Amino acid sequence: MVRAGVFDTGNTGDVGIEIGRDYLAVFELVKNAFDADASFARVTMEGLDAGDPVITVSDDGDGMDINDIDDGWLVLGNSRKTHEITRLGRIPAGSKGLGRLAALRMGHKVKMSSVSRKDKKNQHSLSIDWDYYDQEDIVDDVVLTINSRINEEQIPGTEIKILELRENIHRADIKKLAREMVLLADPFSDVRNSFNPVLVAPEFEDLEKLVQNRYFDDADYYLETELSNNDGCSLLVKDWLGNVLFSGSMNDLKGPYKT
Repeated sequence: MVRAGVFDTGNTGDVGIEIGRDYLAVFELVKNAFDADASFARVTMEGLDAGDPVITVSDDGDGMDINDIDDGWLVLGNSRKTHEITRLGRIPAGSKGLGRLAALRMGHKVKMSSVSRKDKKNQHSLSIDWDYYDQEDIVDDVVLTINSRINEEQIPGTEIKILELRENIHRADIKKLAREMVLLADPFSDVRNSFNPVLVAPEFEDLEKLVQNRYFDDADYYLETELSNNDGCSLLVKDWLGNVLFSGSMNDLKGPYKT
């Protein structure tokens, strides 16, 4: 199935103008995944050493069908995004599409594919070449084609790949992105319906771990508890080196705590 559409920037001005080059713009795509009730958003940065970096943001959220792409994702200045609570009870974090435009404009080309939770049998994809837009006076003169095919995996989610970046990626930019991802993450990854962003940047393993470990590397003290089969528990308080400072049991807890 093939469907044609136009990319409406919602009167954001001259299409040739760069709308943000800060790599924090990538965080808008992470927030879009959060708003789509994804359990994770993976930001992968490849080819940094080779001088041809590619940014990929993938998630397992609700995804988009043809109408969502044509009437929402492609109409950036008039997004369907609202401030209503999501299906999983999250408060939307993303903007009305302009932040996403800033991220997409970071590269000369963009590839997007998505599988909707409402229609897992079909995958929809499109490619954007911004150079065509830069050559036109009217944005509506450029036609995009949405391609559809059978999705054998039937797993919902969205993947956005940003190619031929306009500027190089620097460590300071990735560090800013990593800290923003930590702030959006749930502190405990095993909580039901939690959101767990992941950063994959092989050249910057310490920043990968910053996102993976959340705030815990910066903690001065740790409280660890273990539950037993008889509803009892043990407690340990450790310092940042892992030394046990205090220990206790259920009897040391004051109040009606129940497990």
